Amino acid sequence: MRIGIYARGLTEKSGGVKVYINELTNSLIKILPKNDALFVFHNSDKKVFNKKSNVHEILLKSKSKLYADFIEAPRLINQNNLDVILFPKNVIPYRIKAKKLVTIHDLAYYMPKYNAYTLLDTIYMKFMIKSSCKRADKIISVSENTKKDIINILNINPDKIEVVHEGVDSKFKIIKDKEKLDNIKKKYNLSNNFIFYAGSISPRKNIKRLISAFQSIQEKTNLDLVITGNKLWKNQQEMQMIKQNPRIKVLGFIPEEDLPALYNLAKIYIYPSLYEGFGLPILEAQACGCPIISSNASSLPEVAGKHGALFVNPQSEKEIAQSIENVFNNPKLKSQLIKAGFDNVKSFEWSNSAVRTMKVLR
Repeated sequence: MRIGIYARGLTEKSGGVKVYINELTNSLIKILPKNDALFVFHNSDKKVFNKKSNVHEILLKSKSKLYADFIEAPRLINQNNLDVILFPKNVIPYRIKAKKLVTIHDLAYYMPKYNAYTLLDTIYMKFMIKSSCKRADKIISVSENTKKDIINILNINPDKIEVVHEGVDSKFKIIKDKEKLDNIKKKYNLSNNFIFYAGSISPRKNIKRLISAFQSIQEKTNLDLVITGNKLWKNQQEMQMIKQNPRIKVLGFIPEEDLPALYNLAKIYIYPSLYEGFGLPILEAQACGCPIISSNASSLPEVAGKHGALFVNPQSEKEIAQSIENVFNNPKLKSQLIKAGFDNVKSFEWSNSAVRTMKVLR
């Protein structure tokens, strides 16, 4: 079988979809039988995947997303006479001759109350996601929650959709090297006691309520709040609140290799998002032995596991604040969350994701 993956999203600076493309592609390469061929299309400057004789990387020349997606990619994909190709980032270009599989990560574009994306991006993606789901031979949904959204919002036949959960990379683990942890603490000037949030600062991430909740208990707990990730859009109020509070530290983009140490150092990982298609940071934090406080919305309970997090109503600042106090001051609860997190994360391995994805491709 001649299989394709359209991996243009590899060139993005960070984000869950980039992780998904990279991890899934590498895991598919590991299980690829010798009599199958895999063609990976991406616009990195050089070849990036483990070389096997039956793995072929085809570099896109254009750095323009639209030109690459709709002009260059269809030509190159069709030239290679594929049997099937996976589009791992919501959109299938037109004029693709092979069987088409698309991964849908979330449908926040169809939910204006969350203000998730810019207007132009929303208009474009609302059209393209619906069109892609209609034209796809099969759809992969990263969660049961997203599958429900695809069925209810886009009116897609459930039989066309397969749920394949994401995984967590093996680099996310307990770090016993104290010197390594101390070096990261010094690098980012971190205190001994901090709550951690990794993700963007935008309306659906609910950071404004998190900051307000944190400020109401920061003196009682002697905690800092550390935020890392891209500062996206419509976050002027949040950034103003952050500037006025020396106990809140925004690290911005950090190298991926530093993330495991931050999860290890944090006293609590908190994910107060109003809507997520999956929620990969929850698994990363669980694998590092960090207790989780999570929103009870959308896919997050599905990802965190029944007992793998202390769930809160993301609309309630009071509930978020009480949960922080509760976990920080209750060693028994903290220990229970860590153990349940370890148990939960065992079910989310990229090798399993690759096997299930290969089955859908076949």
